[in-house]
Amino acid sequence: MRIPGVLDFAVFLLTASAAFAAPGFDLQSALDRAPAGSVLTIPAGTYKGKFFVRKPLELLAEKGAEIVYGGNGEGSALTVEAGGVTLRGIAVSGSGTNLDALDACVTVRGTKVRIENCDFRGGLFCIVLDKSDGAIVRGNRLTGDLKLSFARRGDGVRVQGGRGALLLSNVVETSCDGIYFDSATNATATGNFVSGGRYGLHLMHSEGVVALSNLCGSNIAGCQVMDSRGARVEGNVFFRNRGSHGAGLQVFDSSNCVAMFNELSENTAGVSLKDTGSLLFLSNRISANASGVRCAGRDRGVVFSGNRFAGNVIQIDWKRASPEHFEYRGVGNFWDDYRGFDMNGDGRGDGAYRQSGFFAALVRRSPNLGIFFGSPASFLADFADLSGRALDRRPLLK
Repeated sequence: MRIPGVLDFAVFLLTASAAFAAPGFDLQSALDRAPAGSVLTIPAGTYKGKFFVRKPLELLAEKGAEIVYGGNGEGSALTVEAGGVTLRGIAVSGSGTNLDALDACVTVRGTKVRIENCDFRGGLFCIVLDKSDGAIVRGNRLTGDLKLSFARRGDGVRVQGGRGALLLSNVVETSCDGIYFDSATNATATGNFVSGGRYGLHLMHSEGVVALSNLCGSNIAGCQVMDSRGARVEGNVFFRNRGSHGAGLQVFDSSNCVAMFNELSENTAGVSLKDTGSLLFLSNRISANASGVRCAGRDRGVVFSGNRFAGNVIQIDWKRASPEHFEYRGVGNFWDDYRGFDMNGDGRGDGAYRQSGFFAALVRRSPNLGIFFGSPASFLADFADLSGRALDRRPLLK
């Protein structure tokens, strides 16, 4: 027999700890009282406000502990002002709304800070590393605020200046840019998954940044390198990044960069270039894109070698392309529409690879013909065209 009110009261007691802070636990007071270098465990509960870490501490969160932004529309939910701080297993939601101030779930200003296995969501930015040298951000889940229009959202991780940041195995979804390096030096992003944003990875005014083994899909661009020097983009998968200006990898106004062993597939363009110099593309797979390579503006020392071009509607959309762009140290590229032979069996075509632009030219004159791209009719039209320009003098056959 049910006793009226007793069950309801029991349910209240069971759920109260998940809805409110632990009795008698003041988070900011605990942060201020904890000895430097100590471990502070945050009990299960919801802690609303704006909190500050002003000394080196290791913060561990019990299951069900969450920090919720409780400010007046400005600032971050949690601000780390000291060096040597570790955040582990903490959930943080919300932030202020000032894009210029980089309001975030967590803002870090100290050096050698570690953020591991946390869940940040619904903030303007999720994490901002503000000139935070040697920061490590590992194994976190970062989710942008879907209530905001795309143009009003911040980034999953903004690396604002600083040296040697390391971002490992994070999942970033629905932020403006997944991971944005702005004026960063010698930073590394490896093993991250980024989707549903503008740029999966964004390098701006940065030097020596390494992007290694990341998976970036369903963005406008998988990776954008702009006004940067010495970037290395290696072993990444950039897929299904689409839009009128979408691409797997975009490089604008940058130099001394290397892209190798990447998979660039099912994008509007596999690679998009503009006003670039000293770029080396080695052993990438560029497949099933509307354009394999799209280039506009000036190019200075851009070279493709050992790449595999397959299944692209247009292999090269580049008016100034020449054989010098598609050979490095005697090695050309593989083209699935190469029509030549290998009579001596050395694995290279006996003649140059020539790209026909006949059907593409027909489409430019009569756009309705675009529905026949990839059809037997389009292949036959290009096959019959013998006036294609030579692009690769040493094409590979496998």
